[in-house]
Amino acid sequence: QEQAEVPHHLLGILDPAEQVDAAWYVEQARAAAKEIEQRGGRVFFVGGAPFYLRALRFGLFTLPAVDPERRRALIEEAAHLGTTVLHERLRRIDPQRAAEIHPNDRYRIVRALEIHATSGLPPSELYARHRASPPPSWPRLVIGLDRPRDELYRRIDERVERMIEGGLVAEVAGLLSGGLSPEAPGLRALGYRQIVAHLRGECSLSEAVASIQRETRRFAKRQLTWFRKDPEIVWFHPEAVDAIEGAVASFLGQPLASPTRQEERRGRGKEAG
Repeated sequence: QEQAEVPHHLLGILDPAEQVDAAWYVEQARAAAKEIEQRGGRVFFVGGAPFYLRALRFGLFTLPAVDPERRRALIEEAAHLGTTVLHERLRRIDPQRAAEIHPNDRYRIVRALEIHATSGLPPSELYARHRASPPPSWPRLVIGLDRPRDELYRRIDERVERMIEGGLVAEVAGLLSGGLSPEAPGLRALGYRQIVAHLRGECSLSEAVASIQRETRRFAKRQLTWFRKDPEIVWFHPEAVDAIEGAVASFLGQPLASPTRQEERRGRGKEAG
């Protein structure tokens, strides 16, 4: 329903086997924004990945090039010893960066270790140097939506249950039966990797669901911790519709919609809640 009312971009465009990064996202997002602006539209970026949002706002800096042999060795080491072993190594090298990466996120752990091995510097130090550079001049309003922790966690648990009811297990089973590797980026994502483990007989469905809920809550906590360090974000409760619309209207210098239209949106929000 929301997509029928407002055109969305960069949704459902990736194959589960594709590996993309922040550079790809910035290129695609800016291209979409340019096309929207050329039509006279307003651009709203929506999402919850701090690194991608920062890359979009401040640009990307050049990281050390990938050494294929070093990457292959690290991936093999993770396969034999476990990703958590590499995460512990990163923690000793760069505690700050390690705290930002989940112990099972092999791709980001390997990349962080690559950066350190090539540059001789902790990745967090390189990122900090980049953040200290002057921001771009284009105007923007950055809004954060924040709920009480218990309410947020309850909604996360309910969302995971809806994902299961909506056919997540069948979706993953179909991808695997179609020949997709369990190590494909799409199946290593939070939620999918737990279902893969269930289908392999490594855990029951109830255990997989509990793991998804637990890891999603932890993920949300880390994201909020990161975002709260961002002084540019203006925080609102998601149901403070009038305050949010007022802030956006003030930023744009014009009203967002007729009062009737606003009431319709608020009504749908209450129904969806």
